[in-house]
Amino acid sequence: MNMTPAKLFKRRLLDDWTYQYRILRTAVDWTVAVYLIVPALIFAFIYYSAWWRTPPEWFGYIPASLVAVFLYLFAWSGTVRFFIEEADQLFLVRSEGWMPAIKRRGLLYSLALQALTTALLAGALLPLLRAEGSGGALKLAALFLAVYAAKVNLGLLRQLAALAWAGWKRVAASIVLFAAGFLIYWACVQLILAGAAAGYLAAPLLLAAAVPLSRRRLRAAGAFYPDVQREREARLKLASLMLRGIVEGKKPRQRRAPLVLGRSQRVVRGTGASAVLADSLVKSVLRRPGQWKLYAQLTAVLAFAAWRLPGPMHVVLWAVAAFVLAYWMKSVARETLGASFFRMFAWSEISKQEALRKASFALAVPGLALIGLVAGGSISLPLGIAALVLSVPAAYAAAFLVTIWY
Repeated sequence: MNMTPAKLFKRRLLDDWTYQYRILRTAVDWTVAVYLIVPALIFAFIYYSAWWRTPPEWFGYIPASLVAVFLYLFAWSGTVRFFIEEADQLFLVRSEGWMPAIKRRGLLYSLALQALTTALLAGALLPLLRAEGSGGALKLAALFLAVYAAKVNLGLLRQLAALAWAGWKRVAASIVLFAAGFLIYWACVQLILAGAAAGYLAAPLLLAAAVPLSRRRLRAAGAFYPDVQREREARLKLASLMLRGIVEGKKPRQRRAPLVLGRSQRVVRGTGASAVLADSLVKSVLRRPGQWKLYAQLTAVLAFAAWRLPGPMHVVLWAVAAFVLAYWMKSVARETLGASFFRMFAWSEISKQEALRKASFALAVPGLALIGLVAGGSISLPLGIAALVLSVPAAYAAAFLVTIWY
């Protein structure tokens, strides 16, 4: 049988589906499906039908702006796959037209998959959006078309930025892209919710912008090895998620001198083993550029949500943000604690617990202070300053509670 690019792509796609199915089978056997998944789906359908007929009162406490922020985070996630393998450099590169044909099919498959996930999310959020009076069918269609256009464009731009820059420049470009994309997306959403004609035109125009971006991405030079690595990560994403905590993660790249706190200044004051360990954990987290980006993105989203929420919801979100930041920082510090360097020393369990508490507190304070300042400042400046000051004891209380169990 003569092999063609279409047949080769179909084989790779079926192999990927089979591999993902086998991974799921290792965790979801018939007992899990019968006793957990099927009842969960039945209850979800019952509640969905009830919420569609009679929306619950607590829907009214969820502002449309918070839903829009959630949709942008969804648009930021995901990737574009090209189904390129490492062995292709020996065979497909020499075959004229094969590599572009497979990459085009991979791009179209990714776009179709993103459209499907966007449609599923739209269906899941329809009861909430109908209860909030976000508009008729045309307005909701334009809203989710804007979300889909943002998801496609951001996925392509992130890969182009990764090919153009490396190191801290790539991190900076990612932060700028996240902020600029959010501003454009937010303006488009506001126009759609206001019923302006420009809003209905903005979404198709954003989707049309993906055409030249797709062509540029397909023709990008020096993209073979990054595409191979990205394809490997996408294929193993589900497996790595299920094996998290069992298999050691990727070791950070070694540097001659740290980019942050290169002179090893003390961050956590105090004496004793717990203070020394906490100081080392904080420095280790701060010296990882990937954590900066995630921390900045999460803080920016929570601060924006706090600014847009009405009335007493500011306090609720500020309290929730304290626990979210403290728990996340505890998880990051605990993962760092499992590195080979820290395992060289015989730390006691009490010292580990105290170190995690101090590290979680030190890492959560900056983000929580910014969120408190924005949340209180949206009401009045004195209240913003008060929230800024109270963020310190709030972060300590949250760090204390989340580290009660080690």
